[in-house]
Amino acid sequence: MNPTVYRAMISSTANHFAEEREQARQACEAERFLPLMMELQLPGDETAEEMSRRLVEECGVYVLLLSHRYGSRPQRDRPAYTAIEMDLALQLRKPIIVLQSAPDARVRADSVERGGRAVAGLRKLVAGALEGGRIAARFNSPAEVRRLVAEGLRRERQQLARAPARPSTHPFCALIGSAADDLRDERAAARDACERHGVLALLPEREPPRVDEGSQAMSMRLVGECDIYVLLLGVRGLVAAGRDSRSLTEIEYEEALRLHKKTFVLGVAGDAPVRFDQIGAAQRMTEMLQRLRQRAEERGQVASFSNCADVGYFVGAAIKGAREVLETARAPGALQRLHEDEAQSLADAKRASARLHRHALQALDPQALELLTLNLKEFGGTHAPPRPP
Repeated sequence: MNPTVYRAMISSTANHFAEEREQARQACEAERFLPLMMELQLPGDETAEEMSRRLVEECGVYVLLLSHRYGSRPQRDRPAYTAIEMDLALQLRKPIIVLQSAPDARVRADSVERGGRAVAGLRKLVAGALEGGRIAARFNSPAEVRRLVAEGLRRERQQLARAPARPSTHPFCALIGSAADDLRDERAAARDACERHGVLALLPEREPPRVDEGSQAMSMRLVGECDIYVLLLGVRGLVAAGRDSRSLTEIEYEEALRLHKKTFVLGVAGDAPVRFDQIGAAQRMTEMLQRLRQRAEERGQVASFSNCADVGYFVGAAIKGAREVLETARAPGALQRLHEDEAQSLADAKRASARLHRHALQALDPQALELLTLNLKEFGGTHAPPRPP
């Protein structure tokens, strides 16, 4: 059974936490939590505070990274965004994971709070987290952030699984496939596009290793787990999967089709600039790539891209459309309505067939109808057509 996907908001008190936030994001993805981050939100009419509050309300777990800064504030006389978020998370009784940078951790001089009001606010925020026993651990490096966030999310998943929740509230997953070590920047753009539209991105290279699971077994597991399959095709040829004449990318694509996954393929445009190291030299590798692209084009699944902006745009549009279809399909009573629609269509078809049969008989003159009746009896027919009224 595929793991249920939850949401986790990632917040921090410093704008220099880019690497730590990325590691927290990767931990969320590995533990099947959709990361909710301010920088991943689509632009709209919300203020920063409104967006911040909405993310707290939507999340299943609130993750806060504390540093030596208090963070930005909506107004000078207001608490910082992180303090507002923490208060709201407490009011809503959200599970909270707080990680604080260790006292001996290396920090830049400009990342230490010096203003009197800000220092007091930071101390209050830290004291509140300590009082509630919510500071899970202290970290010295981004790698420790990933490990600690993953451990905390695994603990909270057990509690969330016990809470009653409608399946329709859980996010969907999208697997992003491409040739090995190819299109890294484009894969990152596809990942951002998925998560901006509320869909968890699965990337094989970010998956935690499992005992006795090879690359092909992992790919099959991820295809089975995802709801949407996004495939990026460049100019580098595909590598055969062991003794199989097909590449691992082809095997993934065929499995996605077999499981009726929502599938979307992006191929690099013919005039797009490419690096020399992205070009495949082996003829067999190139043939496999051309074969896969041709199959996808025959199904009308291919759009062309020239740069990362194109990837973000096309993947975002595809994810938005697929998500609407999937949400409609899993709405309460959707399966029953589908069966009812099929039964109604069958009944309508039977009635239409009966009308056509009746009209055809009415079009026959009496002598032709009598001849048809005799022919049916002669060739073993047991039921003569009824005479029209």
